[in-house]
Amino acid sequence: VDDQRDPFALRYSALLVFVVALLFGSIWRVGSVATLAAGTGPIASGPTWEGWVESPRYTGRPTLYLNDITSPSLEVAQGSVITLRLYGEVGALNVSETVSGTPIDPAQDASELSQEFVVNQNGILEIEGVGGQSWIFDVVPDAPPTIAIAGEAEATALGEITLPFRAMDDYGVELGFARIELDLGAVDRRYGLELAPDPREAIIVPLPTPITGDRREFAENLIDDFSQHAFSNLPVVVTLNVQDAVEQDGQAA
Repeated sequence: VDDQRDPFALRYSALLVFVVALLFGSIWRVGSVATLAAGTGPIASGPTWEGWVESPRYTGRPTLYLNDITSPSLEVAQGSVITLRLYGEVGALNVSETVSGTPIDPAQDASELSQEFVVNQNGILEIEGVGGQSWIFDVVPDAPPTIAIAGEAEATALGEITLPFRAMDDYGVELGFARIELDLGAVDRRYGLELAPDPREAIIVPLPTPITGDRREFAENLIDDFSQHAFSNLPVVVTLNVQDAVEQDGQAA
């Protein structure tokens, strides 16, 4: 009857799988647990650490894994964040650093298991203890952006003005604007202009920037129509301003 119900003898296959699971799943596991208990496995290998250096996102620099860095010195962008994780017995590893530029706080424990600080200046980072390491950090400062007028302003008969400019930044210009103010000292005060004019706010318009592509260096034109404004046909001072990701300014008048 059994042969008719199980013509392929699958019941013996199930028995074989069960026996193999018992042998390899229990005997070998007992051996591995015994190894860990004896202190020869990776869990009981002593204090260790991990560390990362994360550059500001706008720089485009990759995150560095300190455990893979064998060089004694590192060049990192200003404002990078160092994150450290210490594992094992508290106090087996200690951290000392001079890159943040902040005074040492006596209440701060150098053996805290999780530590984070910002790189603001050249200095050292050292993990003290068994398996520790040290590095010298060279900080690459973030230069302010620059902008320059690239040619003469031109106006059409309909009143539209075109002013070419060129802008640069080591990591990319974030935004820019033009400020247009009346140059009252250059106004000819004759013919009804002797009286002081009514005060008017400066004209502020955004500068065009590339929608796609590299913003580290580009040339554009400020194009607008001010022919209906009260400053029309009067001398003005145009000041171009640009700003980078950390709000540093560049200016050209």
